[in-house]
Amino acid sequence: MIKKLWQWVVYLIKAVIAFVIRHRVTVTRATVVVVLLVAALVIFKILASTGPVVPSVDPDTLLQRVNVFTAEPVSVRRQWTGYGTAEAIDSANVPARVTATVTRIPPGVLEGTAVTQGQILVELDNNDFANHLKIAQQNLAGAQARMAELDTQENSLTQRLEVEADDLELAQDELGRVRGMFEKSAANQKDVDAAERAVLSVRRSRLVVEETLTNVTPRRDQLLAEIAGLTSSVDIAQKNLDRCFIKSPIDGVIQYVDVEVGENLSLGQRVARVVNLDRIQTPLSLSAKARSHIGVGDTVRLTSTADPGLTWEGTVTRIAPEDDPATRTFAAYVEVVSAQASSRTDLAKQANLAPGVFVSGIVLENDARPRIVVPRRSIRTERVMLVQDDLIHSSLISEDYAFEGPLPALGLPDKQWAVLTGGIEAGELVVLNPTRSLSDGQPVQPVPLQGDTLVDQAASLDGSAAEDDSNGGDTP
Repeated sequence: MIKKLWQWVVYLIKAVIAFVIRHRVTVTRATVVVVLLVAALVIFKILASTGPVVPSVDPDTLLQRVNVFTAEPVSVRRQWTGYGTAEAIDSANVPARVTATVTRIPPGVLEGTAVTQGQILVELDNNDFANHLKIAQQNLAGAQARMAELDTQENSLTQRLEVEADDLELAQDELGRVRGMFEKSAANQKDVDAAERAVLSVRRSRLVVEETLTNVTPRRDQLLAEIAGLTSSVDIAQKNLDRCFIKSPIDGVIQYVDVEVGENLSLGQRVARVVNLDRIQTPLSLSAKARSHIGVGDTVRLTSTADPGLTWEGTVTRIAPEDDPATRTFAAYVEVVSAQASSRTDLAKQANLAPGVFVSGIVLENDARPRIVVPRRSIRTERVMLVQDDLIHSSLISEDYAFEGPLPALGLPDKQWAVLTGGIEAGELVVLNPTRSLSDGQPVQPVPLQGDTLVDQAASLDGSAAEDDSNGGDTP
């Protein structure tokens, strides 16, 4: 039995040796793997036995640190946002006021070129109008000559009337003398009749002169009316001649030149458009409820919707009297004065506001009242979190309105704010970034914000990262 057992052992040893010889590569690799695993276990055992022992800490004794700020009343001005398109206050579509052919366009009259008031933009063919002016002037000269002739005639008739008066006086004296002689029988009836005929002849001649002189007045009135009409004709002809030189009615920049040399223009046809860039206005469409809060003189900050980096300062100059019932908005006209017009050198961006630019505008009320203001990021689902006696307490707030811009009085870097009407009292500690890891009644360690330094309040007690709602959660 023992011998047979030994034979089996020898047989197994020979079989193992034969297997190792046949599979020596595989056996070598397995041996190396086993040796490496044993070495790794030995090293792990050594490191574990020599490592420091972490003392156990009660989790209840750890408090999460949260950034807080003290709520204080701050003087703020309400903002109203509107949109509109900039337009030039002073602009002109220059028309042709006569029907003529374009003969010349001055070399400097090009689109985008600055022009001054009275500068010639287009010259028209003026030969016909020059002839019309000469004809009107000649007709006027003829009427004035007839008036001079009438004046001469009137003077002559006046002098003749004076002579006729003297002749009548002499004839009457002669008639009286002859009648006296006839009564004394020194003259006969024939002499009396002759004297009477002489008186009648002088009277007849005087009546003719008086009648002729009386007709001078209506003739004068007729000539005066004719001269007035001819004078108007001369003025019209002169203006039509002047209108052949089409001039810019304002200072500005040429937007369009609509004609070419040789083109026949009709009355009223546009020749060019000139835009003055010194004063630009924007009719901002604002909510109808802003009407009672906005007045003339309020400050407005305009921003280009295409390039938010471009901003302009303006003021409300006019307010439309009616609301648009379709959009429930009204127009507030905001005027921006360019750097050239205001003689200011630090307003380069204001000069860039061109007509046609679509802008958004923020109107600031002049009335600034102390209100409780919190950053938008401090609001979650219409609530803010307060720290009272080192415990978290959420409070439902009532928001009046929101506005954008820096607020140095609170010492926070935020630019988006909410103005509250209730929910927070002055002096309370408000959590700056309320995360979902905070809940009512949770003990915390409040850390007042110093400058822009924030504590890491996202780390939870077990070392995992809590969700950080950097935007303030769901804001109203």
